[in-house]
Amino acid sequence: MQTPSGAPNPMVNLDAIKSLLILPRSNAVLWDVKHQGDENRNEALSLCLQLGHKMWKKVSGYHKRSLVETAMFRFKRLGDRLMACDFDRQVAEVHISIVVLNRFVSLGMPVTVAV
Repeated sequence: MQTPSGAPNPMVNLDAIKSLLILPRSNAVLWDVKHQGDENRNEALSLCLQLGHKMWKKVSGYHKRSLVETAMFRFKRLGDRLMACDFDRQVAEVHISIVVLNRFVSLGMPVTVAV
């Protein structure tokens, strides 16, 4: 996180912060570099500590990941397995499940009006 002269580096390494997609605990500490990946974790953790959790979530795309996980959970709640044996019918079954899920989501969305 420093330049060769020892000054703080103003450039943020986004690759390192994106490699750590699990939100570090608030009391997380840097590890000794013993295993492969420890250095990346330490760099991402130090960026998280420097930017703060809120900004780290924005930069890393953490919220998108969370939304995808939630969508997959909802999709799996409609049924874990496909009943059709033929591939084309399985594709149709998945499309129907997605239409049903989208309809459920649209019914639950509140309509807001600016006052």
